[in-house]
Amino acid sequence: MSLHEQLDACRSRINQALDADQAAIFYASLDELKELTPQITPNETAKFGRVLVPAQRQAHILGRSLVRHFLDLPTIDFDLTENGKPTFPGMHFNISHTQQAVAVAFHRHHSVGVDIETMSRKKEADSLIDMVCHANEKDWIAQKATAEQGIGFLRMWVRKEALLKVTATGLIDELNTIDVRLNTHNPVVEFSGSFRLLDFDDPQAEIIGCLAVNSAVNGCVLTCLNSAELLGLS
Repeated sequence: MSLHEQLDACRSRINQALDADQAAIFYASLDELKELTPQITPNETAKFGRVLVPAQRQAHILGRSLVRHFLDLPTIDFDLTENGKPTFPGMHFNISHTQQAVAVAFHRHHSVGVDIETMSRKKEADSLIDMVCHANEKDWIAQKATAEQGIGFLRMWVRKEALLKVTATGLIDELNTIDVRLNTHNPVVEFSGSFRLLDFDDPQAEIIGCLAVNSAVNGCVLTCLNSAELLGLS
């Protein structure tokens, strides 16, 4: 099956989820998408051309291209919010990427926020934990075995990033006042609203991720090129 056929199958799964009032996430490695024909505007070409790291540049290009492919959109510029977030009438979407992978989240009626990070960033835990972790989060991380503490920190980080993205808050100075309930699987968190935090990982690529979505949303389907799974609510 060609990449185009695989992406069309993913689009079908995404639409089925959206029709069921679920959120949908598409996730893939940059290597899996290397044959995807870019679908970006001249303005985006100029903007992303200023990104110096080739893998980061490619991830930006793929993120916008995937949104247009899955929503069957023409290659025209998106409208932008005050925070510079691309928007399209009738659909909420959000993009996250590393130098290895890209994730795109969708919902028809509610904002979504998605974040992915590489597990190599766990080495930053020691220098950032006091600045960004709530006291409850620090206690939870401290109870973990030493080898697991960095991953616990990253779990906290992607949850907070996704939460800030879904609320269009952007980075704030008081990250340590937000408790994303690390002791709870797929928790509901109150922060400028009520949001469900749904965790997903790619152990093979050492990627850790989270989707934040309105707590009223009935679950989320995570789709990859060759698979799909329902992210549960419990």
